[in-house]
Amino acid sequence: MSEPFPWEIPFIERLELINQEIQIVTLVDDGDGEHRGEWFCAYEIEPSLEAVREMNTRLREKGAQVIEIDWTGGYDEDLDEVGGPGWDLAVLLMGDATDEDIIQVGEEVGLDLSALDIGFFRRRDGMVA
Repeated sequence: MSEPFPWEIPFIERLELINQEIQIVTLVDDGDGEHRGEWFCAYEIEPSLEAVREMNTRLREKGAQVIEIDWTGGYDEDLDEVGGPGWDLAVLLMGDATDEDIIQVGEEVGLDLSALDIGFFRRRDGMVA
C-alpha cells in the first residue's frame, strides 16, 4: 500500500478516533465465537463519530454493530487519478439484522451505504476474510 497523500491524513486520523471508541463499546459475545459480518461502502460521506454512535445505538436492538471503519482513500491506482474519498464500514451481525436493515439505518443517520460483495467472520482472535 502506498503512503497517504497529505490531504488524506485528517480523514485517517478522524477514523482512528472513531475506531478506538468502537473497540471500547462492543456487543456481548454470545459464546459461539463466530458471527456473520458484512462490509458496506460509504462513498463521499465521511462517517462522523456522532453518526456511528447513533447507528450503533439503533443496530444494537437488531444484534448488529459497526466494528471498524476503513479509509479506502481517494486515489484510484488503476486510473492513476484522485477520485472521491471513500470509506468501508465493517458491520458485525450477531442477531436478525440484514443488509437492508444496515442500509436503512445508515440512511437514517445520514450515510448512503451500499453492501459490498465481500464478507468476513469474526472469531475470538479477530476478523478473517
